[in-house]
Amino acid sequence: MEYQIHGRKLIYEGGECGIYKNDTAISQDYATMDERDLVNAINRLPKERAIEAVVQLRELASEQSKMSCTPQNAAFPILRKIPGTTPIDDVRKNIENTVTFTDEILKILRE
Repeated sequence: MEYQIHGRKLIYEGGECGIYKNDTAISQDYATMDERDLVNAINRLPKERAIEAVVQLRELASEQSKMSCTPQNAAFPILRKIPGTTPIDDVRKNIENTVTFTDEILKILRE
């Protein structure tokens, strides 16, 4: 896909991106990422703020890609999400793709 980031062209041919999101302190569900929505959000921010936001996303994805087990709902084990938490091994590559995509975005923003 081709994206315009602050007037610069980025071509990303990687796979699906995603991260485990923290909706609340007691939940952590995996969600795919719409790259176009991310790029649109980045383009609405001033360049320096965009860099900060992408760095935060990259760091989160980097940490998650190194997890050895799937995040669990540790606070309230009686609460169950149906069909259940997405296993880390099923989405690790997607999380790694998020790291790669954010690295590419940061290259463009820092030039």
